[in-house]
Amino acid sequence: MQSKKLYQNPVFWFCCTLIWCSIIFCFSAQDATASTAVSDSVLHKIAKICTAWIPADAAEIDSENHASMAFLIRKIAHLTLYFILGLFSSATMLSFANKHHRSLSAGWLCAWSFCIFYAATDEFHQLFVPGRTGRILDIGIDSLGALLGSLLLLFFVQRSVRRNQNPENGV
Repeated sequence: MQSKKLYQNPVFWFCCTLIWCSIIFCFSAQDATASTAVSDSVLHKIAKICTAWIPADAAEIDSENHASMAFLIRKIAHLTLYFILGLFSSATMLSFANKHHRSLSAGWLCAWSFCIFYAATDEFHQLFVPGRTGRILDIGIDSLGALLGSLLLLFFVQRSVRRNQNPENGV
């Protein structure tokens, strides 16, 4: 009897998914001031790193560029948070599908659908947070991040499955 590895356990991945959903919820629950402070902190860290490659006077960020860069950082954060949610939710569904001999594609579709639903409810939640708004654009970015994360995992799982299958008839 083969011992089951932790990463093959759907309960483990389900717990990771719930924890990650909680992290996303906490970021969304921050009011506009706290959220802006986080974005500005990231922006200043990036600017500090960049000053190693560009002259100090060129690293100055005017208010127009600051706003554009802060917007970009926020959208990259959305993409990244949901990329990871896509990985975790897909790992949950794919390990469940594997355990119960179900279609990997159906498990993947279920996971991605969950991510889209969570993105929509997350944006709805932000409507009730002071200074925050819910945006359809963010749902699209979140969905894209989840799609990329879940497809990446599906690709590697299917590749692994094909590699582990025994060739038939010596082919």
